[in-house]
Amino acid sequence: MARKSTKATLPGQPSEDVAFTPGEEIERDAEEAQAAIDVPKTTLRKQFIEEGIIRISAQVSAWDTFQTIRVIASIWSRLGPPNAAELLARDIYLYVLNDAIPRVDNMMTEAELATVDPTLADPFGDATDQWPT
Repeated sequence: MARKSTKATLPGQPSEDVAFTPGEEIERDAEEAQAAIDVPKTTLRKQFIEEGIIRISAQVSAWDTFQTIRVIASIWSRLGPPNAAELLARDIYLYVLNDAIPRVDNMMTEAELATVDPTLADPFGDATDQWPT
């Protein structure tokens, strides 16, 4: 049985009898690091969605909200032959969902996230994932 400490501790500090094992400390640090990167990832995801809406509505003015675009995407195959603008709008939607957001999700550091700018033609700056044109 662990011996309790008789030393006084300052408010907000753990007493000596509350110790973390190295594994618990590593897990706690990893959770804190993950929480710190989740906010910029969420922000970047939203920026890609907003930029996608801007680019899609420039092609098809009636497709001007994320909800409208999602509905159109869900019934795409039943709409009939698309025109060139509708095809590009669909490609932009698919780029956001299948390329940009998963790539953001796979980034592990804030430094990586800081290099991304959804408003650029090449948001990741590496000539591999560019906005459809």
